[in-house]
Amino acid sequence: MNERLKKIRENLKLTQKEIAEKVGISLRAWQNYELGLRKVPTNLVKTLYEQLSVNPIWLLTGEGPMFKEEAGEIGNETEKPDPLEKALQMMKMLNNEDREDVLKYIKRVKQMREMEKKITKLEKLIKEKPKV
Repeated sequence: MNERLKKIRENLKLTQKEIAEKVGISLRAWQNYELGLRKVPTNLVKTLYEQLSVNPIWLLTGEGPMFKEEAGEIGNETEKPDPLEKALQMMKMLNNEDREDVLKYIKRVKQMREMEKKITKLEKLIKEKPKV
């Protein structure tokens, strides 16, 4: 399992310190789990699932996809995930700099939508205005 912990971290492009912070454990604890010096506790498997969308089946056995988004919702494949919840899960996987970039992008999209509404409203007024 220690090699899979390292693969998760590398896949997310995080340092050991960053991933330890994200899952709420010390750097030393993460290093010990990743090196196989300590057994990974069940609560860490749960936290990796909840915070970083790690597929617990993959983490424990190496079978299936690494992340739950790749498999649908683990154990509940018939339910469609809430887009906001999925976005929040994905944001949790980003570092702070990337989160800031995503927020800037969202603000730009919002501004564009507002502009589109204004343009549509103006076009409608122009079409409705009687010609003199």
